[in-house]
Amino acid sequence: MNILIRIISWFIPSKKLRRRLRNKFHRINGFNSISLLISRKLDSMALHPQTFGDFRNRFIDREVVLVGAGHTLNNYNPLPNAIHIALNRAFLYNKIGFDFIFSCDLKSIEKFLPQFNQYEGTGNCIKFIGRTEFEECIIPQFLIDKMDSVRKYYSLSDGSISNYIDYKIPVDIERNPLWACSTVAHHAFQFALWGNPKAIYLVGCDCTGHMKGHFVGDEKKIDNPTTNNDDSVVDGWYKLKHFASVYYPNIKIVSINPIRLKGLFEDIYQ
Repeated sequence: MNILIRIISWFIPSKKLRRRLRNKFHRINGFNSISLLISRKLDSMALHPQTFGDFRNRFIDREVVLVGAGHTLNNYNPLPNAIHIALNRAFLYNKIGFDFIFSCDLKSIEKFLPQFNQYEGTGNCIKFIGRTEFEECIIPQFLIDKMDSVRKYYSLSDGSISNYIDYKIPVDIERNPLWACSTVAHHAFQFALWGNPKAIYLVGCDCTGHMKGHFVGDEKKIDNPTTNNDDSVVDGWYKLKHFASVYYPNIKIVSINPIRLKGLFEDIYQ
């Protein structure tokens, strides 16, 4: 929308009129952003106690593994007795029985919905289904109703609340929307922190999905691929690293077989 306003303003000869148009747009955009933020916070306050409340400090003295669908997942030797969280289609990796799945984008799971709906993993795998502010990503309610063991949550994206409101990573996910930069992995990471484990491991979080596809399923890459989305994901990990260092300095964070996250956290290779 900002780009559209700029294009329109090019055809307005008066600088004064151009300035008035831009100011009016910014006011409207600011009001919409505030409305979205308030709406999401109220929705989260009502829903999230049932979604995340019983997981506060649930993972003390345990290890948690976030499993993305990057190609390096094929090289992962599962950590014994760890809690495994699948991100979108990563639940298809049959060497792991997953305890949880996070998904917030229909396109990431729609080709595998029958398997996703019935997946049980370790016996009672909980599926966390996120509602983002992007309509094209929404997983419709009629599909959610077909899934076993579902908990819903709300999220907001970094930079999506306009230049007027900079939504920060929340400390209390029981009362606030989860935060992310272009990936559900950031949602799952905040959930893992909330459980307060002794260590969090990142597997298959290659941050190359828009250029190289995924380890399994649909190997087709996006049309006219760029690294913009992947760059946003990496930037988000830097912000989460700082957040964790402030609020959860007791938790060790490790990347297993990293690619673009190499050097950000502790690295190990298998």
